[in-house]
This record gives sequence, C-alpha cells and structure tokens, in this order.
Amino acid sequence: MANKTILKWAGSKVRIMDKLIPHLPKAKRLVEPFAGSCAVMMNTEYNEYLIADVNQDLISLYRNVVEHTEIMARKEFYAWEENNHKNDYIAIRKLFNSIKILDKNECDQYIQSARFLYLNRHCFNGLCRYNNSGKFNVPFGTYARVYFPEEEIRQFAEKATNAIIACLEWQDTLSLVDFGDGVYCDPPYMGDGGSFY
Repeated sequence: MANKTILKWAGSKVRIMDKLIPHLPKAKRLVEPFAGSCAVMMNTEYNEYLIADVNQDLISLYRNVVEHTEIMARKEFYAWEENNHKNDYIAIRKLFNSIKILDKNECDQYIQSARFLYLNRHCFNGLCRYNNSGKFNVPFGTYARVYFPEEEIRQFAEKATNAIIACLEWQDTLSLVDFGDGVYCDPPYMGDGGSFY
C-alpha cells in the first residue's frame, strides 16, 4: 500500500503509485515541478529530490513541516477536533486570508502553514482554490471526524532531508535540471468548464 500524504489533494497520485512507479525514470535525483501532495516523493526511493510548486502556501507548509516538525505534528496545536464546525472553519479561513493579504511577517510562518493544513483537511474534498483576489475560497466540508496526519508529517520531515523544496514556476524548476536527473512532470490540465485539474 502506498504511503499517504500530509494533504488531501485533487490529482494526488497516492492511489496509482503501484502503476506509476515502473514508469518513473532511473536517476539519482527526481525533479518534480508540480509537487502537489508530494505523493511521488513519499512513495519513491531516489537519493535526492527537487520538489517545486508555484503555490506559496503549499511550499511554505512543506518547509515548515521540515523546520518545525514537532510543533506541526502536534494535534493540540491546531485545536483540531474542537474546530470541526463551519463557523470555526470560516473564522480560520478569514484569518488565513487576511494574513495572506497583509504583510506575512505579522504572523509566524508555521502558524500560517498550520492554518493552511487545517483548511485543507476541513474543506470540501481537500480542494485548494483561490479567488481572483488570491483568497482561499473553498467551502467547509462536513465530516464527522477529520483525520490528523501526524505520522505523515513526521514521515515527510524525515524524507525531505534529501530534498530541495522550492516555490518556483515550472519553467524555472526545469531550468535547474542537471544531467542525470529524472523528471516527473504532471501539470494541471484545463477541463471543459475552464477549470484546472
């Protein structure tokens, strides 16, 4: 069975890793310009990784999991179960969006990353979507219990010791590819209604 990831993520490859792994390139380092849930990194054994995505909230979460593992892995830090209500979700989303718009230095980055993780796990289907103003706008998902990914946080922090985690456009990520690197490139695609998947 494939390793799970910290986030619920549209397009995550967790469920198809057994089919995907035989098609991945043999290389010392895997470069992934569309990291998303990091399912590929979490389920492969390359010596090194270059994990990148254009989503700053996503990359900040991954960096903070590595730098502040013990805090990020504490369920109590999030008041996880106490905040499993629509009103709590809306309040946390509003705070998350207000910090995004203001100077991010007003908030410790790991606290903002904790909010992002909370939103991801408590929102509808784990979607990550922003409006034209850059505000996270996914509605609350109604779940009796919301899984807290403590073990996945710890596994990611350990695995990422061999990774460079970068917030880059895909073109900039590919410009960093060296001879002998393998690349796994799974970009979002546009659906019929103009939405990206």
